[in-house]
Amino acid sequence: MSRLDTAIAAAAGRIAAPPAPIDVREILYRGVRIVAHYRGKRPLGYGPVREFRSRRQAALAVLLARPKVRTLPGGIAVRRRGRWGRPVWACDGDWSASSYSEIARAAAIPYWLDRAATGGIAVPDALHNLVRRRRREIETLRKERAARKAVAPRQRRASGRYRGVPVTARLCPDGRVEWACGEAAAKTARKAVRLILAARRVTRDIDGVTLRRVVSLDGGPRIVGWMGPGNPTTLPFAEAARRARAIAPDPQAPRNLGWRVWYWSGQRLVSPQQRTAWPEDGILRAENWSDAAAVRGEAGIHARRLPRDWRLADPFYDPELATYGISRNSVVGVVEGWGRMLYGSEGWRAEYARILAVRAPSTEIGLEIERAYPSIEVYYDDREA
Repeated sequence: MSRLDTAIAAAAGRIAAPPAPIDVREILYRGVRIVAHYRGKRPLGYGPVREFRSRRQAALAVLLARPKVRTLPGGIAVRRRGRWGRPVWACDGDWSASSYSEIARAAAIPYWLDRAATGGIAVPDALHNLVRRRRREIETLRKERAARKAVAPRQRRASGRYRGVPVTARLCPDGRVEWACGEAAAKTARKAVRLILAARRVTRDIDGVTLRRVVSLDGGPRIVGWMGPGNPTTLPFAEAARRARAIAPDPQAPRNLGWRVWYWSGQRLVSPQQRTAWPEDGILRAENWSDAAAVRGEAGIHARRLPRDWRLADPFYDPELATYGISRNSVVGVVEGWGRMLYGSEGWRAEYARILAVRAPSTEIGLEIERAYPSIEVYYDDREA
């Protein structure tokens, strides 16, 4: 049946007419735009999904859906939004069904936030996030106050002296008490004094050699001895000063005489830096000599200035020789330089050098050196050979 036949039959009453289509349009009701559903001229409902029967309800829902912010006493802002026509108020993201009047009455109470955090008053659900946050802050403040209260009597007795050294007590951020003595801090005043005395290590200069005082913390702070620039052991001050004076440069010694150290490999004397083995006659020549390389410390045979008493001098008290990684089995001796030479304030570098005499660290090593170097004079700690 065509569309024309259908219309003629409907007009004659032989078949039912098809329903008219639903028309969705926006209308203005008291200044508020709402959605209306019509079939012909008859309204079916209002709202996006026809949830309201009257235009007044639809307009009220639109008004409630618009966000609205109000500021309460204390600077607290609450916001409203609509949900199916009901007002929902929020404060700090905590949405609830509380009314604005309930929130306003709670916020009007003096110190309402502190009283609610301590359980003094009840507040609407919309303010629970603020209350929980304030409760955590109050707990932290109570812990800090308790820690300060516990340490206050001890702090009144903290300032004083321990063995003549002024000490003070102070409270750490984590609540514990520590004692301070200058820059040193410890759990007790005794340990703080120990640390500060150990840090105040006095140094003394003996003929250009710096001696350092060593303080022991075992059984109370006390001086156990003195050490040279590279000495691994402590000595009484008289012995340390004697060794420091022995290693001081001799101003009357010939300029071309020097003092150096070797390793004993079992067959030859070996330079500690370049690992060069010295020949049997004790004469060594530097290859590829140049003044520029000698100034940079890359060419020539190096020796320190001759000390006052090289047989008593300890290489551990020499600031430069102590950096060579020497040991108690190292051999020290006197060398003579000639040829092209470069002089410095602490020593020299030469193109040629000859070993004149050495000091053996032990009798066994001294005898081996005598057999390997017949022309070299060997000294021992307790006798000459």
